[in-house]
Amino acid sequence: MSYTVKLVQQRDNTSTNFWSQSNMPAETISKMDELKASGEIISYDLSDGDPNALSKVMSITFRTPLSAFDAEEDPAMIKSAKERATYCLANNISWSVETY
Repeated sequence: MSYTVKLVQQRDNTSTNFWSQSNMPAETISKMDELKASGEIISYDLSDGDPNALSKVMSITFRTPLSAFDAEEDPAMIKSAKERATYCLANNISWSVETY
């Protein structure tokens, strides 16, 4: 059973950029590519979307819930999550994580 994790970001105006793939540490992208090559990640969408939108969704679909939980514990993923939280707080961007 696959397991999808979605990051939903919302902002009040378009003068501030969303957290995006270009903000992610290189080791995070490498880890995601490694997990995709091994089959633990089925797909991911980190696209920048519409620059004029007030919300943005990024998603990762894992092979199983356990694959997602293991990935969340990886140091590269933890580093990226901390950097994202710091960036969003500093730029008045709210976010939520949805799973299904």
